[in-house]
Amino acid sequence: MTREDDQGRLSDMAAVVTRSPSPISVQEWDELYIPEGYRAEIIRYHLVVYPEPEWQRSGSAPPITVEEWEKVTVPESYRAEIVQTELIVSPAPSYDHGRIQAALMFLFKPQLPAGFDVLTGMEWQCAMEGRVATAPQPDVIVVPKGIHRLTSAPLFAAEVLSDSDRDRFEAVSTLTRIEGKRLDYATNGLLDYLEVDLATGKPVVIRYERHKGVLVEVDRAEGDKRLVADRPFPYEIVPARLLD
Repeated sequence: MTREDDQGRLSDMAAVVTRSPSPISVQEWDELYIPEGYRAEIIRYHLVVYPEPEWQRSGSAPPITVEEWEKVTVPESYRAEIVQTELIVSPAPSYDHGRIQAALMFLFKPQLPAGFDVLTGMEWQCAMEGRVATAPQPDVIVVPKGIHRLTSAPLFAAEVLSDSDRDRFEAVSTLTRIEGKRLDYATNGLLDYLEVDLATGKPVVIRYERHKGVLVEVDRAEGDKRLVADRPFPYEIVPARLLD
C-alpha cells in the first residue's frame, strides 16, 4: 500500500468517524497508550486507531495481552473496546444515544430480579492464555449486585447503535462492528440481548435470543408499537417514548 493510498483510506475513514468532533488536548495525546501493532492518528480533530498495514494485509488483529490492555489509555471523550480480537476506539456517543441509555436503565430497574442491578459503562472481559479475546462495554448491562469485574456472561445486555457500529473491521473480518459484537456476545454465553437502532432518526427496538450458539432476532418494534418481553425479566418498550 502506498502512502497516497494509505492517506486516501484514512480520509475515507475519517469521513465516517468525524460527524461529531471530540477535540483532544495536547496532554491527552501525550498520555495516549495503545498496544503494539496499532497506529493512532488525529484526523479532522478526531482520534483514529487502526492496525498497522502489515496486520491488515495478514487478515488478523494484533494480539493484545491482559497486561497491555490494562495500560490502554484513550481521551475521556472516547471508549476503547476489543471486539473480534481487534482494538476499537469510538468517539463519544450522541446526545440522543445518552438519553436512550438513561431511559432504558430507568425502565429496566423496577423489573429486575432480586440481587441484580442495571449499569452502564461496565467492561465485559474475556481472556484466553493471557490475551484478551473480547472486551466490550455494553451500553446497558444487567449483572449481580456488588460485582466489580465481569468475566462471564451478564444476565442481559443492550446496545444503542451509533454510526461507528456500522463501520467494518480493519483486519479480522468483513463484519460490521455491531455484527462482531453480536457474535462475541453469543460465543461468550449471552442469552438475551436488545438493540435500539437510530439509523432512521427514530428508535427501532430489536430483541434477540441465543439459539444454537447465535443471537437471533425474535421481535422488533418501532413507532408506537409496543415490544413486550418476558425474559430474562418482564419489560415493555414503546420505541417512540424513548426520546420523550
